[in-house]
Amino acid sequence: MRGTPLRRVGLMLLAVVVTTLGMTTPAQAADTGTITGKITYNGSPVADVAVSVTNYDTGESLDATTDGAGRYTINGVPTGSYRVQVNAEGHPEQYAPNTPSWVSAPFYAVNAGGTTTADATLIPFGTITGRLTASTGTGASYVSVSVTSTTDWSIGGWDDTDWYGYYAVPVPVGEFTVQFVSAGASQYAYGERESRQAETFTVAAGQSVTVDDTLLPTGSASGTVLTAGGQPATGVTVDFAALSGGGYGSAVTDAAGGYRLDSLAPGQYRVSFTLPDGQAVMYHPRVLDMDRAQPVTVVAGQLVDVDQTLLPTGAVVGRLTEANGTTGVAGATVEAHYALDQSLATYTDANGYYRIEPVFAGSYRVNFRDYADHRFNQWATGRVSYETANVFAVAAGATRWVNDKLLATGSVKVTAKDATTGAAVPRFRAQVLSEYGYAVSGAVTLSNVAVGTHPVRVDADGYEASEGVVSVTVTAGQQAVVTVVLNRVATILGKVVDAAGAPVAGVCVDPIPVGRFALPEGCGNWSDAAGNYLRPLRNGAGSYHLFAIPDRDGPYGAQWVGATGGTGDPRQAAVITAADRQWVTAPTIKLDRAGTITGTVTSETGQPLDARARVGVYVPHPGLGAGYGHVRIGNDGRYSTDFLGPYQWALVFEAEGHATQWSGAANNRFSARTIKVNSDAVTTYNYTMQVGSLVQGTIKLDDGSGPDGRFLVSHSATGEFVAVGETVEGKYQLRMIMPAPVTFAFENHADGSGQNLTGTSRIYVQGYVTLNFCPAGGLRFEVCGTRLPAGPRAQETPSPSASPTAPPRRTVPMGDRPADRL
Repeated sequence: MRGTPLRRVGLMLLAVVVTTLGMTTPAQAADTGTITGKITYNGSPVADVAVSVTNYDTGESLDATTDGAGRYTINGVPTGSYRVQVNAEGHPEQYAPNTPSWVSAPFYAVNAGGTTTADATLIPFGTITGRLTASTGTGASYVSVSVTSTTDWSIGGWDDTDWYGYYAVPVPVGEFTVQFVSAGASQYAYGERESRQAETFTVAAGQSVTVDDTLLPTGSASGTVLTAGGQPATGVTVDFAALSGGGYGSAVTDAAGGYRLDSLAPGQYRVSFTLPDGQAVMYHPRVLDMDRAQPVTVVAGQLVDVDQTLLPTGAVVGRLTEANGTTGVAGATVEAHYALDQSLATYTDANGYYRIEPVFAGSYRVNFRDYADHRFNQWATGRVSYETANVFAVAAGATRWVNDKLLATGSVKVTAKDATTGAAVPRFRAQVLSEYGYAVSGAVTLSNVAVGTHPVRVDADGYEASEGVVSVTVTAGQQAVVTVVLNRVATILGKVVDAAGAPVAGVCVDPIPVGRFALPEGCGNWSDAAGNYLRPLRNGAGSYHLFAIPDRDGPYGAQWVGATGGTGDPRQAAVITAADRQWVTAPTIKLDRAGTITGTVTSETGQPLDARARVGVYVPHPGLGAGYGHVRIGNDGRYSTDFLGPYQWALVFEAEGHATQWSGAANNRFSARTIKVNSDAVTTYNYTMQVGSLVQGTIKLDDGSGPDGRFLVSHSATGEFVAVGETVEGKYQLRMIMPAPVTFAFENHADGSGQNLTGTSRIYVQGYVTLNFCPAGGLRFEVCGTRLPAGPRAQETPSPSASPTAPPRRTVPMGDRPADRL
């Protein structure tokens, strides 16, 4: 089995230093400490465990192995923060003290002369095992097997199949996909090319899950590569890269210029030819720009021939000097571009000379850049952009000289003012060419700006970005001064305080359009030290509620912002309306101390919930992950959420094989039972998840095909998702809490336009039902072949403006009778 110890180049360098010096000096020893610990499993020590400690900042690692008592010690560890990785034979990779996740692994601080203890308990685990066979039934030997968590990409395991095709991968408890990679083809169990179509496998502690699979059919490619003079081109790397999916293959031409690639996944490929120097690249058929390459189709069970005669080569050489034209510029990066983002690169020597060879004959633009100090970024000859650069032709067997000297520079002082008030804008970002800086008190000076007239870009919170409206003329050795007038955008501003009225910093205040309940994935604006915030409205003018998210490490709880205090119900939140270009002051946000909701979640089936089961306060788009504030339901069914303020909150529960549902077995937040959070206290709420009623059917496109994609089903009253159903060849299944007025939308995975289909505006569903969808012209589809009931009148549907209710727990119809169908 393949392990993955985190060894870095830095460790090798460290070993070289230690070998060279023989021993560290006392000064060096003073900058190191010790990490020690004990590794146990089920209370017993574990010997021969590989332990790696990796520095967060440098990536350098040091290793040790536990002794018979399960103990390890690593001396001479440079000060800093470290993750501790544990690799025990027969166990999945993990991190101290007891997590399989690299992302969530804690850091251990090492102080000079100190000793840090990092004990670890080996986590519960199971095994994914199986056999991979070829289409003939024989074992597929030495194929890479990758097992990846569906909830955390950093969790997984690896192995190679043996001679007979067998493999075994120990994994922590959870849900996983299994991928097989053989030469240029990749597939997922069972028999799928795309990861989104992969089967998921739930592994419990001590359980062995068998995943057998058969290699999908593949194709082959071969050919002969010749030099421009017709001789065999030896040592050329030929790469086949699939235009979609993960297909890839690489080979190096032999003495006769020949190559062959087998096990390529069927599909279209971009084919490139790289010279032995590793830089000069040409694409089939004899073009330099990859965007002009013609696809090559690989067909299962067939051999495609791709012969190629290489373009002739030449060289680009030259010298870069200072503005005086005589002093060479050392260490500059030189790039010969045959397309904007495609180039060959080198560095200038101590006298400013450079040479790029070989390069394929063609047209090039040459860029000179100082990546280290950002002193210059220019294009030959004396230009400031790719678009204005000179084009240099490189002929077969010729050397093309491209000399340049650094443009003279000056500086630019940028200020900004408010178009509405005429007042100075204190904080903004300014950019001229590639030079940029941040103003913190109304002005910023940009140095090393090339001479000439250039547009100025200024960005500031609460204002439209100004780009190209104002230009500045830069003179060598002088400072130019420019003022940019900024127009306001619709913005909400205000203040955040605690119960005593003291300002609170680091609070994210997110404006949510009224009628929507999705919370942010991140935050670009926080309250400052005085508690003030300014938040531009990314959705433009309109009416908004505010959701306040304090620092999770602080004592305060999240809230919907009310007129006089916080609330857990968005219907009770204050409505702030901003017109175009208007700044509106919101009510002062008064934070309360957070409390905790905890409990146990079970399934009405009696089976344990899957590893992705979560609890939250809103339903995120399925493409955005779990959502802000969501917490995982543990293997024991327990959950705990501690970021909410002391108000009544509705909770939403999600688990594989169950309908998305709100506390009290409701299908929307307005009908949910609410749970009271108390500051600095724990509230217990246990819940039994309903499986929900099955909705299934098909969808057809205009051409009659059944697409791969997913249905997103939203509640008509709240707009929040109540179900997500993946479709394979147009067939789908999903579960919902019934009855419910809903809308359907469809995301077509095969359509790269981003224009997804919109379904019937409102469908009232109840019980088990089959819904088939047909095209209705353009980007619309509708229910076909099914008679839909009218459903309740509009006033019977929960409304965002209705008063909050906490209905008693109700029985959800499970559709076990024919009368429950539409």
